[in-house]
Amino acid sequence: MVKSVVDARAGLDWMLDRMEERPDRDPTRVLVRPDYTAMSLSDDVVRFHALLRQAEEAGALTIEWSRKARDLVDRVRLKDPARLYAFLKRDPTGERAIAILDEVSSELSPPRADLSPLLERVRERWALGRSALGSLKPGDRYGLTVILKCVDAILRDEHLDCELRKFSEKVTGTTKAVERQAPRIGEALKLFFPLPEEARGLEVLAALGLLKYSTPILLKGHLRIRGVGAVSADPLIGIPEEWLEGMSIVGDPPYLMSVENLASFNRYVREVKDNGLVIYTGGFPSRSVAATFRHLDRILPPSVPMFHWGDIDRHGHLIADVIERLLSRPLTRHRMEWARAGDKGSLEQEALDPEAPAWR
Repeated sequence: MVKSVVDARAGLDWMLDRMEERPDRDPTRVLVRPDYTAMSLSDDVVRFHALLRQAEEAGALTIEWSRKARDLVDRVRLKDPARLYAFLKRDPTGERAIAILDEVSSELSPPRADLSPLLERVRERWALGRSALGSLKPGDRYGLTVILKCVDAILRDEHLDCELRKFSEKVTGTTKAVERQAPRIGEALKLFFPLPEEARGLEVLAALGLLKYSTPILLKGHLRIRGVGAVSADPLIGIPEEWLEGMSIVGDPPYLMSVENLASFNRYVREVKDNGLVIYTGGFPSRSVAATFRHLDRILPPSVPMFHWGDIDRHGHLIADVIERLLSRPLTRHRMEWARAGDKGSLEQEALDPEAPAWR
């Protein structure tokens, strides 16, 4: 592996960079060659040679002089990476990166979630001088800070009241920082949530309820909406978040049911013939859905029970956990007993027919 260089220092750094890429590489096979044609002044050559001689005297490299022109260097061969680090007063990238990792993680303000799986993953990769979480380069202080703050906030449910850019401003101080780091944040969140491996960046954030824009809330029930009047939403209605404060329920529904998946929601509101109030969560609740849960929890009598129907897997139960934390009353998981999954260990909601809960 040979590289032509004009600047001696840049060439020596390039040698160490190659060793950091593959620490098991034979250092004597890492070489640079002076590009004399690109050196405009004789002083450039003198400075180039002077630095190489000093590095050779330090035992870091071997200079191979040209046989045709003995005052010119043919190539420079790396000899001892450790001595070259010392000569250049450069710490190995892995060591510098780990120091930055420790500094950034210690600067996170409490209270904070347990980020150890993420910190260990980054440490493992950065110690080798390699990118973590796909493309987080060793020592990227800013990127790491954004990722840690974002993941910490999501693990503590601080994203539930925000659209994506509002969340970014709340956590990082700028509206687009989270979007720019989305590919790395997505990979980090997979360490904590059972998300599809193929999901990337903004897809991961959307799956956890962080969207650029609020979506209409899909409901079934007997409603009264300020400025609209009474609405019998059967099988369903979609309302904007802005209408929530002016929305009330006509009468007392026998129960409130939230449904994780769209196909199951559409079947439930059409096939279950009762006066239950039904809401579609779309996976993890977005800001608008979270606001709906809080609003309904506040206006419904304490006697109205709340249920959630979702996939029987870790992801489905995590969604139920998030919804439960939004409420001041108990949440009962509907048809989500692990025993239903049998030997498979999981069961998609769509595999079951809609069925009303035992609310009486």
